[in-house]
Amino acid sequence: MGKHLFHLPQPGQATKMKLINNLALGSFMATLAETVAFAEGVGIDKAEVLEILNVGGGQSLVLNAKKAKLLAEDFSPHFSNALIYKDLHCLQDLAYENKRPLFTGAVTKELYARAIADGMEHLDFSSVYALFKQR
Repeated sequence: MGKHLFHLPQPGQATKMKLINNLALGSFMATLAETVAFAEGVGIDKAEVLEILNVGGGQSLVLNAKKAKLLAEDFSPHFSNALIYKDLHCLQDLAYENKRPLFTGAVTKELYARAIADGMEHLDFSSVYALFKQR
């Protein structure tokens, strides 16, 4: 199922780690989406932006996995906005239970909430790009 296996011995730790991993996933996707849309807004070609990001600070598994979706604006779902929103909401609940702040997680969760409110619930979470592009 995966290349790396990790053993988190305490009950619930694996679930917590899944939510924490999805904080990085959702936040990074939102940052990439805003980055690309902003660059386009100031006149830089999307393909060129993605190529430069892929050899610079934006290089990541997320960019590699979503580059084609961003270029084609094909947001058929692999991991939907509804699912990333659910996980970020659960993470925010976990933060509340543990009396821990969750700054970027809260903002990111609300971006995906906006995507859902705009009718993009079942689209891939990379479709958050459309929120930034329309502005």
